Amino acid sequence: MRNRWFHKPKLYTANSEIAPNASWLELFFDLVFVAVFLRVEYGLANNLSVTGAATSMLTTLPLWLIWLTFTLFVNRYKVDDLLHRSLVLLLMLALTGMASASTHVLGAGRSSLALFCGLAHIIVCGLYARAWFQKADDFKYASSWAISLGISGSFWLASASLPAPAAYTLWGLAICILLFGPLVREARGLSQDTQVNWPHLSHRFGLFTIILLGGSLIRVLGDVVDAQPGQVPMIEAVGSLLIITSIWWTYFDDVAGSSLRSGRASWIIWLYAHLPLHFGILILSTGLTAIIKQNWNEIAAEPTRWALSISVALVFFSVAALDSVSERQQAELSDRARINARWFTGILLLILAPAARELSAALYLGLVCALCIAQVIFDLMVVPFEEERRSSMPSGVSETPPPVSRRKRVDPADLSQAIRKGAPASVRRDVYSYFLSGSWLRIIFAFGMAFTLINIFFAALYLLEPDSIGPAHSGSLSKAFFFSVQTMSTIGYGAISPSSDYGNMIATIEAAVSMVGIAVVTGMIFAKISRPDSGVLFS
Repeated sequence: MRNRWFHKPKLYTANSEIAPNASWLELFFDLVFVAVFLRVEYGLANNLSVTGAATSMLTTLPLWLIWLTFTLFVNRYKVDDLLHRSLVLLLMLALTGMASASTHVLGAGRSSLALFCGLAHIIVCGLYARAWFQKADDFKYASSWAISLGISGSFWLASASLPAPAAYTLWGLAICILLFGPLVREARGLSQDTQVNWPHLSHRFGLFTIILLGGSLIRVLGDVVDAQPGQVPMIEAVGSLLIITSIWWTYFDDVAGSSLRSGRASWIIWLYAHLPLHFGILILSTGLTAIIKQNWNEIAAEPTRWALSISVALVFFSVAALDSVSERQQAELSDRARINARWFTGILLLILAPAARELSAALYLGLVCALCIAQVIFDLMVVPFEEERRSSMPSGVSETPPPVSRRKRVDPADLSQAIRKGAPASVRRDVYSYFLSGSWLRIIFAFGMAFTLINIFFAALYLLEPDSIGPAHSGSLSKAFFFSVQTMSTIGYGAISPSSDYGNMIATIEAAVSMVGIAVVTGMIFAKISRPDSGVLFS
């Protein structure tokens, strides 16, 4: 039995009990951390500009690195005594001080932020130094992090008394030490030698992500409630809720339940891919509250469009990076299809921000919401249908037939009755066999969705230059969309045509994509129609 006043940190090993859930102290720490993040988001909401985004990033990046280093410590070492709790509570106080100075990072609050941030680094350094000096198991791992955090914290403290250019230089050095420190060969070797409590780590990241989403939802609902009657239509409130729900669905149904692939850099990519994810969720509430405060029929302001598009795009880019190093056990398509879908949606959102100049706030929010819902529908399409009782089966490649009825004999040679469960990405079906063996409803719905999204993509490209198509249709997303449909389908009524070199270049690219797309769809439908079925019972 260990002493609750003071005891030696214990390293998690393969033979020790590894708890997948976070402790109550870790949960309390995460709540305080999210409150600090929301304070940073509040400053961004009051200054929705490039300067405001830079200020938020300067505060969010060191905050996230502090959370990451603390999470890696509690993931490796098991300790819960008076000294540990006291250091964690002091760390919370330092984070609170960083939050109070976060809105004036580029001004009077620079020195205060540097002092509190340096103090936070020194406290986390103390956690690792304790495991180092008490000769805990594998203390070399603790010593490497203690040295890195000590140097980084010293840079933050030294920058408090320096002028702006030199102070920001030290900030950048301090951030790079922690950001790129784990990528060094020696650090990667120590991380591989030390066992990672993977259930605990994935649970901690998932918990922090869902708390951030909950904070964004509270922020949005607060603005909806405080708005004047009739100012915020129900469509904007419902659209905001659907966007947050879609992000939750995409992460926790696609990433949180996946297993990490083998590879030296897989876990590092998995860790750092959460940084843009969490920053995107932080910006998301700012974009949603800004668009809610607008009148529903007014043109969406440019900063609002950028905030909303960048936030959701960062989320999908992060999920794509997470998908590249994780493997989903339940999917009818390979992981590459999910990755490409995330990247395409993120790029489309970034193009829509400058292109949709004439869309109203409600329509722009609805368009972003539709793209998020499309990701959820895509996830549902690639998940196989299976009985609930099979959910407890072990992962791996297995072919299990459906339950056999006593009145109906199942032919064991009928492969259409097999259910693929836990197949790795290398042996999953490709797109061709996925549609060929599916129903006609699957083909019609998938091709219709792809046709719509591709035309929205090219319509946004046309609108990047206002006078690319004419006559007098610059800025109208609907006109550009129908012009894209005419170009892709080779209809060409002549009422709308390219009016610049840029427009002709995009039309040429779209024509080439259309030729390839029509050939693929034609071959797919012809192969499905001409697929033979055995009709001879006996001869």
